[in-house]
Amino acid sequence: MRKHILTLFCLAALALPLSVRASGTYSARPIRPPVSAVDANKYNIGKHIYSGKYEPGKPAGEAATQAPRLKALQEKLPKSAQKTSDLPALAGKLSAEQMQSLEYYLGVRYKIK
Repeated sequence: MRKHILTLFCLAALALPLSVRASGTYSARPIRPPVSAVDANKYNIGKHIYSGKYEPGKPAGEAATQAPRLKALQEKLPKSAQKTSDLPALAGKLSAEQMQSLEYYLGVRYKIK
């Protein structure tokens, strides 16, 4: 009898750790989306300029320096976007900050370098 009790006690001692869970069930965390490094202010200014919602006032920049840059941007655009935009017409109407914003927007939107 004593031998049976000792055997049951040993089996219980060996089986007990298998049924105990220390920290409960584990649920995996969902994957975090990548952090967006888009400068919203520059992007929105560039978007307004590109879409024509920006009303240029008096000439703000040098047309001679902006024209080649705008023409190069126009040529890098996809064919469908080239048909709907006329970037060289903005030469001399944009300040340096607005020109950078337009280049930034096109770089993000159309992956232009």
